[in-house]
This record gives sequence, structure tokens and C-alpha cells, in this order.
Amino acid sequence: MAKDLFAAMKGLGLLGPFLDGKSFSTDEIVGPSLLLAEAIKERGGRYALIENNLYSAQSAYAFLSNFLPEGQVVFFPGEEL
Repeated sequence: MAKDLFAAMKGLGLLGPFLDGKSFSTDEIVGPSLLLAEAIKERGGRYALIENNLYSAQSAYAFLSNFLPEGQVVFFPGEEL
């Protein structure tokens, strides 16, 4: 289902800035996390997902960890940077 959603969004041209490697911002967690997981599966590469607070970062990390292989998602809380 996620791959179908990604393909549909790509086909509609809704992913332009994201797929072109440009900045992409939103205030929601699940949608961008799903988009990022599918992009990584389809295109590979490295991505940085920066959240505005620790709760959002932990939620996105947990969500992505369910869709990507172990070790492919890393979490760096602000105090560790």
C-alpha cells in the first residue's frame, strides 16, 4: 500500500521538491516519515529528517524504524549534537 501511495504521489507530480533533493518541510510526522521510508527503499541514499522537538523526533524515528532495516535509521537528539 505504501509503495502504491508513493507511486501515485510521484505520478501526480506532488513530490517534485522532495525528489529533486531540495528542502521539504511539513508539520506532520506520519506522512513525511512514510514518504521518506519509501524514497529510501526506492532510491537509496542518505536523508536527514529534522524535527522541531524531541517528541516529534522520537515519533518519526519509531515510525521509520518499523519500515526500514535495522541500522538504517539513526537518532541524534539535540543534546548529542
